[in-house]
Amino acid sequence: TEIWNELSNAIDQMFQDNRLSLSDYSNINKGVANYFKSSEYNELFLQQSLKKTTTNNKQTEDSDAADPGDLEMSIPGGQMYFRLKKKLKESLQKIAEEKSDLNGEDFLGFYAKTWQSYQLISRTVNRIFHRMNSYWVIYQQKQNLKDIVDIYAVSLQSKFSLS
Repeated sequence: TEIWNELSNAIDQMFQDNRLSLSDYSNINKGVANYFKSSEYNELFLQQSLKKTTTNNKQTEDSDAADPGDLEMSIPGGQMYFRLKKKLKESLQKIAEEKSDLNGEDFLGFYAKTWQSYQLISRTVNRIFHRMNSYWVIYQQKQNLKDIVDIYAVSLQSKFSLS
């Protein structure tokens, strides 16, 4: 929770056109890496792996969609993954709602600037979650959870809608 709160605040800061300081980036990066290296994470991961092997026979082979409700709490790392996915979507939604009145060249200028900024934010978050991409995401994909993708792809897949 502490790591998530720091990360969530950092994402908010980046979306407000404020860059992360090197020390903030390093602290968050270290916190996320330490989480995925921690004995607590490893114990939870092993427990879930053991549970999964006993329930694997009950699942159909063509079931490749991950259910966030099941994964979020049961698979270590899933909670952080789905929180991040939700946070990115909410951040995009907020930007879209704030600028929904723009038209023509104003909209195109806003869109170009926002797209550049969002790509930078996405790359930064992707680097912070390097360990998750390298281990957790790959492990989930090997378990045939095809909608689990690396963090950069998650950021590019984030969608929003204007009401």
